[in-house]
Amino acid sequence: MKSMTGYGISRLKSNDYCIEVIIQAYNGKHLEVRVQAPPFYASLEGELRKELQSQFNRGSVHLSINRSPLWPLRKTKLQWNKQQALKWKTIYNKMASSLKMKNELSILDLAQQPGVLEIISQPSLVSVKEKKELKLLLHKAMELCTKERIREGRVLKREFQKYLKSISLCLRKIKSHAVQ
Repeated sequence: MKSMTGYGISRLKSNDYCIEVIIQAYNGKHLEVRVQAPPFYASLEGELRKELQSQFNRGSVHLSINRSPLWPLRKTKLQWNKQQALKWKTIYNKMASSLKMKNELSILDLAQQPGVLEIISQPSLVSVKEKKELKLLLHKAMELCTKERIREGRVLKREFQKYLKSISLCLRKIKSHAVQ
């Protein structure tokens, strides 16, 4: 007997990133799979769903994937928007003039304004190695979740057997009183 409730987590730390895969399973009549993953893994969502559907028949299954680069700035490119910076500078100058205050705008103040500094996102594909690692983590998390469901199922079975024994004793008492 397997419970529908379970939990499994697996983690990997490579030279470039950390990945954490968490599976939570709950009671439910039908199979409902939810996937929460970084946009970076959007192309793999269909495959991940199929893997989960092959392991779980019923219930609500939530897959959560967290990925964090270890050196986020190593491959990050920044650019600054000169037009936005000039607009912000002009606004600050007008404010200072209108309020008859000294404008002490620093480059740091300017850099923190919306649209001045931009991170250039380069479209990148999930490497074959990372995809393989992610699938191994998924299988490990599913295995741990299944073990938890089996363990919980044993506990539930023992409780049900205890209740059935108690009900059986009560029925015998009722029958014995009904005959007299």
